[in-house]
Amino acid sequence: MPLRGGSWSISLALVLASLIMVPGMSYAAVAPGFATSTNPPPAIPPKAVFADNLPTGRDPFFPDSTRVARGQGQAGNTNVITPAPSLSSQLVLKGISSGKQRRLAIINNVTLAEGETKVPIRLDSETVVVNCLEVRDYSVKISLEGSKEVIELRLRKGF
Repeated sequence: MPLRGGSWSISLALVLASLIMVPGMSYAAVAPGFATSTNPPPAIPPKAVFADNLPTGRDPFFPDSTRVARGQGQAGNTNVITPAPSLSSQLVLKGISSGKQRRLAIINNVTLAEGETKVPIRLDSETVVVNCLEVRDYSVKISLEGSKEVIELRLRKGF
């Protein structure tokens, strides 16, 4: 049966499309030893290397800093003993509240009233017992249990 009109062009297009899609067949002439893909291989990013070279080191965020140069002499000395902070330096007056009848002091998140004794306050490494002697407008006087030394804690500036 002869094909009429434009139906023969559709048939020809289907035959050509099926020939192009045949797997494993290559219609381009390729010289031996050359890759047939036109896409380049994926690039492998270089591995970052961070060297801490003290004499010539530089902080990328603070290039004018002399911190790196100052630390040169301390690198090899591992026998340095840092003194433990004193107990009074770990006590921080965080606030003072004054009511109609009495004032309250907040030390390391523990509330103390004037005249209160034997109040345990937890520090980083231990718990100390504190006696609150006097609460003032911007400071508080305390003593540690077992010591006669009077410590005055002040509010930091801005309160």
